Amino acid sequence: MLAPFDACDSPPLKPISPMRPLSFDGSPAPDPDLIGLDGVRLVLEEVAFHPHPNADKEQIITNLKFFQVKVALRMCDDTLVNPVNPMRLKATLLYESGEVVAPTPGFVDGGPVLLGDPVQLVLHGRAQFRLKVNPETKVTSELHSKRRFVLCVHPELVKPTAFPSSLSSLVAHSPPFRVMTRIWRHPADPVARAKLAALADESAAPAPAPAPAPAPAAAPAPAPAPAPDPVAPSGALAAMSRLLAKGMVSIERIEAESEACRVVFSNLEATVAKRAKQLDGVEAKLDQILRRMDALEDSAARQAASVGALQLEVRRHELVLEQHLTPLPPRTLLQQPPSKRARRGA
Repeated sequence: MLAPFDACDSPPLKPISPMRPLSFDGSPAPDPDLIGLDGVRLVLEEVAFHPHPNADKEQIITNLKFFQVKVALRMCDDTLVNPVNPMRLKATLLYESGEVVAPTPGFVDGGPVLLGDPVQLVLHGRAQFRLKVNPETKVTSELHSKRRFVLCVHPELVKPTAFPSSLSSLVAHSPPFRVMTRIWRHPADPVARAKLAALADESAAPAPAPAPAPAPAAAPAPAPAPAPDPVAPSGALAAMSRLLAKGMVSIERIEAESEACRVVFSNLEATVAKRAKQLDGVEAKLDQILRRMDALEDSAARQAASVGALQLEVRRHELVLEQHLTPLPPRTLLQQPPSKRARRGA
């Protein structure tokens, strides 16, 4: 594990020219003035691997805990670089060969491989990631053909498996490590088990009886030898060896059953999560239907009010028509014009 960087001894920051954006296919912008060509390199300062008894031989990360990764942008003289424009870095899990991690066969899609904060902004020349291998994806060395993994830190818009040579200094890889679920699980040693079995067989074999010494003719008969102890040290060692071998077999069987139960429990959790998502979708659709029903009720109320207003308007027009269509009373002689009365009198 790399030693952590002491911020108190850090040299002063050195601003650089603004970094131009990169295209999504990993190729640089047309402008050749990129920070990768100005001697800037991405340095992996610390990877907090999880402690275990064989840490001097290989590094291990468990998918049950978070771990931290620290990187820094430095010049060739180890001077920290402070980009003028914001620069975003991304952490990606790859195989030791540099290939993208494939989905675990036989398991449902559990989401992204890395949880936590896989994308960070460079501040004052440094970036710090808090990551965790997603246990729902079942990405472990045991389920991926005993392969080891590496952590690749690169600019967000650059593919970790296909980046131009001009940006190779801005891509950093961690030492290879294994991903496990339980760190403190010690695998059975077949050599030790074979030695214990051989020792048990050798101790269980009866020892040859020693030949009796010839008694002198004149000497009196010797006293009878005491009976041998039925619980000899060799017999106790053989019994302990057999018990130890049986205990190791029982431990292996229990570990296998626990791993199978863990797999079943993980599948059940994935199924429950999927059903929960489906229920959320049904609830969302019900909410939409209720909102539409409320809107229809409001529209029906408005239309009923409009119909009532139209009915009142029709009634008013009917009253007006009734007033205009009322028959006039017949005119009498006195109501006729004077000219006609004069003609009749004449």
